[in-house]
Amino acid sequence: MNQGFAQSTHSPNYGQRLLGRIVSHVIDVVLPEQCGLCGQASDRTGYCGDCVAGLDRHARQCRICGAPFSGDEICGRCQIEPPPITETIAPFKYAAPISDTIHALKYRRRLACGRDLGYLLASEVEKRISEVPEVLVPVPLHWKRQFWRGFNQSVEIARPVSRWLGIPIDLRLVRRKVHTAPQVGLMPLQRGRNVHGAFQPIGTGPSSVAIIDDVMTSGSTTAEVARCLAEMGVRQIYVWTLARV
Repeated sequence: MNQGFAQSTHSPNYGQRLLGRIVSHVIDVVLPEQCGLCGQASDRTGYCGDCVAGLDRHARQCRICGAPFSGDEICGRCQIEPPPITETIAPFKYAAPISDTIHALKYRRRLACGRDLGYLLASEVEKRISEVPEVLVPVPLHWKRQFWRGFNQSVEIARPVSRWLGIPIDLRLVRRKVHTAPQVGLMPLQRGRNVHGAFQPIGTGPSSVAIIDDVMTSGSTTAEVARCLAEMGVRQIYVWTLARV
């Protein structure tokens, strides 16, 4: 157990976290799975330790937006105009096999990939966090896109993260009110304009939230969600995503 979880044993979610870890361990023993990459025995991430160790990672990243850069801690863009984000955890590069698995989830409806990606993200987050946020907020889809796709990939990833870490999901804090064009193929400036004003805060937020998404490219979408959360009074806003371009 890392320091962050040791410090939070008196939080109201501690029992839920402990139960979730016990259930995950029992499932590992009773129903061992095969690694999705090499076929050997895997843990609950859906991958074995050797394959996870071989995944491509950025050497250095901005602590706030997660963008790869060669500086110390905060990139120049976040120093000039920082988004209302406390920290971003984006452990992997957007490269195969992570990119292939995300693509299979989003466009081939392989919902089991969401489970594997979620557990993989949770295992990486657990190593790094020092404080546990109160709730998880998956990046919302507009109802038209969710109706067409049949699911929200960020929710599918958030569910195993919630089970692993014992943090509840809240789908009511932020609503996507504008049916925007897909971000794929847009330049960074276009991406920012595309999602500007696309989300609406609802009600009063908790003190800390982790935004869950599959991949960050320019960071425009998660930054816009973070602004909504900040408007409702959320003080600590984290972004947890599998990969950063």
